[in-house]
Parts: sequence; C-alpha cells; structure tokens
Amino acid sequence: MHTKRDVPIASFKFNGFYFGGNKWRECLLSFCKTSDNWKKSLDWLKRDDVSMVSKYQLLTNVDVSIETELLANLEKRLGLEHIPNQTFVSGTMFVCKANIFKPLQYKISVDEFLPISRDGKDKLPFLCEVLFGCLNRNGKIVSYDGKNGHLEKFFTAILSFLYRHKKTNTKEGIKILGIPVYKRKIK
Repeated sequence: MHTKRDVPIASFKFNGFYFGGNKWRECLLSFCKTSDNWKKSLDWLKRDDVSMVSKYQLLTNVDVSIETELLANLEKRLGLEHIPNQTFVSGTMFVCKANIFKPLQYKISVDEFLPISRDGKDKLPFLCEVLFGCLNRNGKIVSYDGKNGHLEKFFTAILSFLYRHKKTNTKEGIKILGIPVYKRKIK
C-alpha cells in the first residue's frame, strides 16, 4: 500500500480533498476500520445495484488519456469495451462482489508487473486500478457511509481560500484570503 508518506508536503490535494499525515492511509482503510464500517460495507453489497464499496474521497473518474493506449490494449486483450472517464477507486482499496473479476481470470499474470519501484515506470498497477472500475459494468461504486462528499468539497474549497499552510522540503508559506502573509526557505 502506498501511504504517501514520501510525498514531500505536509498535505496534498486529491480529488478535491486535502490529505495530510495519516489521513490518506486512514481514508484507504476506513471502509473496514471498525466492525460497524465493515458491516455497512457488506450491507451495501447485498443490494443488486451495487458491486463495489470504498470511501467517497477515493472515488474518481480522472481523465486517464495519457494511458489511453495502454488501457485500450489491456481492455481489448480482456475482451472489454472501453468506457471513457470510468469511475474507479483510487488507491485500490475496496470490497466488491467477486464476480466482477471474472474477465481477468487467467488473463493477467504477476510476471507482467515490473519489480517494485516508485519511479513511475510500471504503469500496469495504475492501469489495473482503472481497469477494476471498468470491470464494474453492472453496478455502482458507493461509499460505505452513503456520503458523496459534495458538501465537504465545497467547504474544503472555501477553507483553503481563507487559510492555506503549505510546506515542502525547500519552503513554507501561509496564505490568508489568497494573500501570502508568511514565507520562509527551509535549509
């Protein structure tokens, strides 16, 4: 699991939400963190129209046009029609109905993945993340808690305009109402 601990900033924005410290890992595992959350996740899967459950901050349909050719080749090999801007779970942490993985059976081998590296050269793990969303043809992907995050995104945007503290390996700064009020270089 990529915890994002090597991301050189105090917090990072993903999908309209800010994550800092352990928040990324906590978000990834929130659907199964407690027995109550796990029960809610499994209850969602009892519905016919739902086939995958995670946390709403991780549900994304980012444009993967950079990887379109690679993804199209993988989908073609698996006999799947390409769906543009398919919703998928970023971070690949979810619970789902097992039958969505049938098209993958005996068609992808562990030998196709490059050795573990953080240099970004191995695109297959990311493509599989998107592909898992594409496999989810006949059901919805939902958040275990039933939220969609629209209100939280709205307030996050307002709060980040009112006050923003940003820190990297080389500098730190604070903005209030979009106006820089503090800057310093870190040596």
